[in-house]
Amino acid sequence: MCLFSWANWKFHIGFDVRAGIVISLASIYDLEKHVYRRVLYKGYISELFVPYQDPTEEFYFKTFFDSGEFGFGLSTVSLIPNRDCPPHAQFIDTYIHSDDGTPSILKNAICVFEQYDSIMWRHTETGIPNEFVRIFTTTI
Repeated sequence: MCLFSWANWKFHIGFDVRAGIVISLASIYDLEKHVYRRVLYKGYISELFVPYQDPTEEFYFKTFFDSGEFGFGLSTVSLIPNRDCPPHAQFIDTYIHSDDGTPSILKNAICVFEQYDSIMWRHTETGIPNEFVRIFTTTI
């Protein structure tokens, strides 16, 4: 878990193999009272509902709770500097484990940076045998 201080904020960033990125103990400095006020104990994407909307007969009835059924953290891949995150981003490595509990490090699993007025996302498909597909989209 890493402690970050930014502007008048303090928060921890951690990783959980089921939940993915976890932000915890987020506090903001109250300029009037001169103390930090806790605004978030723990926050993460939990039980994200993803209606894939495939209209075919084999798939139309399926919807997935990606985090709950598959483990959102299990979908984590190494981020690529200057593609996934800008050059000024702070990268964080994390550990994941195999089914038997053997740990392995995942480099650049998380990046932290400030960005104004835009939406960024990337989709990574890891379920295709012998294939690794990345789709990058940035909207400003």
